Amino acid sequence: MANQDPIIENAVDMLRTVSMDREARMLAEAREKALKDINSIRGEGIEEGIKKGTKYKFSLRIL
Repeated sequence: MANQDPIIENAVDMLRTVSMDREARMLAEAREKALKDINSIRGEGIEEGIKKGTKYKFSLRIL
């Protein structure tokens, strides 16, 4: 498959290079962890906003 598509072949080559270079691999792992952390924080914020919004909407119905 990698031989058929030049984009995939390039990606495979880059992956081999990164896996050989310890510093590049560490940077890629740190970047991936940071992105996961950001997504987790955003998800928690959205969840909290939904709870507050639901609570506010419920309070308006009572009034």
